[in-house]
Amino acid sequence: SAGLLRSRDRGAAWTTVTPQVVRSIAFDPAHPEKIFLASSTAGLLISRDGGRTVAEFNTGFVNRNFTAVAAAGPALYAASVYEPGSGGIFRSLNRGLRWERVAGPPGENILHLAAAPDDPKLLFAAGYRGLFRSTDGGNTWAKPIAAPEGGSIKALAPLAGARLLAGTAGGLFAFSRNAWTAVALPARAAVDELQTSPGGALAALTATGAFRSLDGGRSWAACGQPAPETVWYGLAFDSARDRIALAATSRGLYRSADGCASWSLVRGGLAPATATAVVFHPEHPNEAFTAQSGRVFHTTDGGLTWSPLSAGGPADAYPDSLFFLPGAPERLFALFPRRGVLSHSVDRSGVILPARFQFTFTGDY
Repeated sequence: SAGLLRSRDRGAAWTTVTPQVVRSIAFDPAHPEKIFLASSTAGLLISRDGGRTVAEFNTGFVNRNFTAVAAAGPALYAASVYEPGSGGIFRSLNRGLRWERVAGPPGENILHLAAAPDDPKLLFAAGYRGLFRSTDGGNTWAKPIAAPEGGSIKALAPLAGARLLAGTAGGLFAFSRNAWTAVALPARAAVDELQTSPGGALAALTATGAFRSLDGGRSWAACGQPAPETVWYGLAFDSARDRIALAATSRGLYRSADGCASWSLVRGGLAPATATAVVFHPEHPNEAFTAQSGRVFHTTDGGLTWSPLSAGGPADAYPDSLFFLPGAPERLFALFPRRGVLSHSVDRSGVILPARFQFTFTGDY
């Protein structure tokens, strides 16, 4: 597609207004110079000068194919794929209130992101051609780093001191000082997901089981299986009591009181159905959040009973992940692949405030 063209002489000559693919156009009857355009590559566009120029108009609304999100300090990063010209890596330096598109690795679709917990400008991005590293918050990128021997990267977990864990089809690997080393797990398996809990506990999830580390990924212990043929989607540990764990699985949400050795199905307010994500609050013991059937649920008693976070929220939108930003414990964030990064307010006493879902893009891109 050549994008949107405009003619001022009844079609004799044309000039390009935007290279974005425009699918539909609507005019404001009260303001003839204002035109709204629906784009399949840049979301909603607006022209305030009769179509001479256009700008993105995605405040509170966006339709992108998001694959990853990462947070460190006040910085928040998100990546979208298969959107040439308008997608890539987006950055917010004020906890998601305003966003800008930054220069991602050229010609690469980013599938996983990780930001160093002790250096928000140190960003790792994994795509089809390996691992990429930026030391300035995504403005520039070094040459790609070859994936470890285990094959393509399936998950990332950042650690302090510029260390990084990567899950691959061949197992778990650690990246430090520009070199990969294999990490021994109790059982060799492809690592599909990695999750860090507020207290520092790490979880590695495979197709058939899960493992826990309490020493920064140096040693690992196997977790018990909640039920036969269970698929794991998330594993979180309470920051105050690391023996309390919650597992989001294909058979429902499970709770452990012995550090993930044994499990019981949670029934207080939840259905025995797939839970796609789970996270503990970074400062409030016993408080956690989980996603099930497109809704986010909340507990304040260590996972025994649950209630919906709010009656509102995006309909038919299933979050891929739930997380908190360092230094912002009053707001829960969620990545919705087709909607973006959304957030919900939670005050410090654990009282749920009215929802304020927001995803805003700003800047020229």
